[in-house]
Amino acid sequence: MLRVCGLQLRSGTLQAAKAAILAAPRHDLYCLPELSSCGYPSEFSKERIDAAMRQEHLAFFSELAREIDAYIAYGAITGHLAHIVVGPEGEVTRYNK
Repeated sequence: MLRVCGLQLRSGTLQAAKAAILAAPRHDLYCLPELSSCGYPSEFSKERIDAAMRQEHLAFFSELAREIDAYIAYGAITGHLAHIVVGPEGEVTRYNK
């Protein structure tokens, strides 16, 4: 049976996402909302957008997926609005809106 956890975040930061995932252990797939890697317009900062465009979120979530042995789906800015799924063995899939 696939154990899926849909999470809502109060803040669009990588640390908030990590804390929410770690607070809900033992799932196979964690689904985070759109723009969960950099926040929503009221939270945008040049640093967050620059980091998102450099895809620092990819390394962050890939490492976290390996640590918890699960898949993580998260929203990001990659030149487009995108949803990215990373897996525990380094798999990456991306959907551009």
